[in-house]
Amino acid sequence: THFHRGSASEGRAVLTNKVVKNFLLQTLHDIDIRGSASKDPAYASQTREAILSAVYSKYKDQYCNLLISKGIDIAPFLKEIGEAAQNAGLPGATKNDVFTPSGAGANPFITPLITSAYSKYPHMFTSQHQKAS
Repeated sequence: THFHRGSASEGRAVLTNKVVKNFLLQTLHDIDIRGSASKDPAYASQTREAILSAVYSKYKDQYCNLLISKGIDIAPFLKEIGEAAQNAGLPGATKNDVFTPSGAGANPFITPLITSAYSKYPHMFTSQHQKAS
C-alpha cells in the first residue's frame, strides 16, 4: 500500500478528523492490547518492547533535531538514550559504542491502524494536490 507523504498539517488534519479519529479509537479498542497481553506473556513482552522502542525513537528524533538545530553534538545524547533503552531491557545492538534497540523506528500498532483507516476512508488520505490532478 502506498500512502501519500504530504505535509504534517495534512496528516494531522486526517487523524484529527472526528470520523477517522473515532474509527481509529474503536479499532484500537477492538485490538484489545491489554486483554491480549494479560493472556499471553510473549505478546505482553513484545508489546512492552514495541512501546518502549517507539518512545525511544520519538525522543531520539525529537532531541537530535533540537540539538542539531542548536549546533550541539548529538553523540553524548545518543549514548545516553541508548544506555537508557538498554537498561530498560530492550533487545538491540551496540555499534560505535552506542546501543540502538532493534525495534527502533518500527511500531507494530500504527501500520495496521493506518491501513484499516486508509481502506475505510481513502478520500481522507488524498492530499489537495492529488485531488487537483
